[in-house]
Amino acid sequence: MNLLQMSLLLFSFLIVPAASADIQNDEISLITYLKIKPGTETSFKAALNKIIKPSLAEPGNIAWFVQESVKDPTMIVFFTRWKNEGALQTHLKSKPLVEYIAETAPFLELGYPQLVRFNPIDQARKEVPSGGYNPDNCDQCWP
Repeated sequence: MNLLQMSLLLFSFLIVPAASADIQNDEISLITYLKIKPGTETSFKAALNKIIKPSLAEPGNIAWFVQESVKDPTMIVFFTRWKNEGALQTHLKSKPLVEYIAETAPFLELGYPQLVRFNPIDQARKEVPSGGYNPDNCDQCWP
């Protein structure tokens, strides 16, 4: 099995909806950890830039962020949040993402990507106060 096949296999578990997810109503967050090979940062970022706008434009997308470690530019973290399981599945099957996975698979260190699914628990949070949250008053943060 080559590196592309291994990456697609690791990623493919996401194609199957989580047993506890309500496909119509439950928001889903996904954190994806990547470790890319040293020297591939520029090529990786060029491929990444191709999926940013299409991913943000997907109707089920709530949040989509990519972070690079301050200490190690080969450590990358994606944080995405989706309206529901159907929106996540649409994203995972989208042409830009499929092409991105194929293009970036050779840049990944063995054992990556590592994906963790989360069910958000902050859906009932209050509106953000006009002056922003006061970290000294946690009553503003949770209902």
